[in-house]
Amino acid sequence: ILGKCLITAYTAARTRKFIADGDAIKAVCADPGVIPGSQMWDNQTPVIRFLARYVFGCLTKSPAQGAATAARAACEDFALLKPGGYYADGKLGKHPRPDLETEEAAQKLQELVDRVLPPPVRSTLEPAAAGP
Repeated sequence: ILGKCLITAYTAARTRKFIADGDAIKAVCADPGVIPGSQMWDNQTPVIRFLARYVFGCLTKSPAQGAATAARAACEDFALLKPGGYYADGKLGKHPRPDLETEEAAQKLQELVDRVLPPPVRSTLEPAAAGP
């Protein structure tokens, strides 16, 4: 859950930066879901990999199914794309933590992102300097 919170906070920060800079870009999260056999599972124990593949297989997705969400978000009509939106299962979904959608919660998450992310990544979130 922490990973989802951080990536959605980063996406929200990118969205605010794009808006502040006047860019016609929308940042969104595209959650591929759980895909057994993907690199995410390389560091897991054999027991966890077995459980994900065979016991909870009905909750997992194929690589193609996981990619469908990112493809859908990438090909969505720009006018319909929700800035900072969280896309799952091929469509705009509910935020993984709806309680974090308030402005106060977003600010607290932003402070956490500022502490966790290295300076080169943080610098991508700062609005562009005004021109001469």
